[in-house]
Amino acid sequence: VWTLRKRKDSCVQLKMVVIIKGGDVEQLLSMERCIEAVEDAFRSVGNEQEVEAIQPLRTVLKLPTNGFFGSMPAFLKTQGTPVFGLKAISIFNENHSKGLESHYGVITLFDGTNGLPIALIEAGSVTGIRTAAASAVATKHLARDEKGMTLAIIGAGLQGRTHIEAILCVRDIAEVRIASRDHKKAIALAESSSQKFQNRNIRFVAMQSIQDAVHNADIICTCTASATPVIERGWLKSGCHINAVGSSTPIARELDTQTISQGRLYTDRRESLIKEAGDFVIPMKEGAIAEDHIVGEIGQLVWKKIDGRRDASEVTITPSSLALPLNS
Repeated sequence: VWTLRKRKDSCVQLKMVVIIKGGDVEQLLSMERCIEAVEDAFRSVGNEQEVEAIQPLRTVLKLPTNGFFGSMPAFLKTQGTPVFGLKAISIFNENHSKGLESHYGVITLFDGTNGLPIALIEAGSVTGIRTAAASAVATKHLARDEKGMTLAIIGAGLQGRTHIEAILCVRDIAEVRIASRDHKKAIALAESSSQKFQNRNIRFVAMQSIQDAVHNADIICTCTASATPVIERGWLKSGCHINAVGSSTPIARELDTQTISQGRLYTDRRESLIKEAGDFVIPMKEGAIAEDHIVGEIGQLVWKKIDGRRDASEVTITPSSLALPLNS
């Protein structure tokens, strides 16, 4: 695709806009590189000395067809060309029953110095990778760091798959347990993951229940479309870390109130968590927690401006507000 650019001599020059399709995203963006980029984005957000990032709250349109449409603009001052862009994405959680992904969308990227469009990128694949990368950054800074840890993955879709890869990049994992409402999908993900990581000494197991999957697990990633809690505090091991990424609206959550109220809570963005994440909004409306229950943002952790895990028995939690376009 070509756009027109007017030069100083009034001649017209053509500039190419790159189009990156979903199938190309994983080839161009490795999980390791994405984790680095996401951590850099968190670092930019947490920089209090210089404005490196601008990101207003996302706008969400609730559709009469049981879906949502979200738009998320952002600006980022990079080491090279400053850029700004917009992520436009649809969310239809019932798509899983139709054999479709729940998220589809497009990212438009612009040159921050002159406003020229640079790229159009399929957003679903980017979201799958970057959400897992954000969880990996949180895990890197908050989870215990021991040999032979157990990872529980709740949900066997795209996010479940990418979260396995992401967490394996930042922690030594000996066993991965996978639970899904569709047990066949859990089995399929366990088998494909075992094949993908066959050179590593990791056991992949499809569990019959979520409770069995999280029992004594060190790291838990909830990647579901559930509107009601799939995790109860009584199931959890002391000292575990939880990345809750499935909830994307104020009326849906994956963690019960006791898990949130007894956990040490961090977020990608405080304002978004308070206003948009059901894992926080619902317990707050119940009176179980207040805004000061949030310890801080991941960007502050990256800058070491706040404390992370204080001891081996704390349950640390990062409910994602799914509202950081900079990570996209």
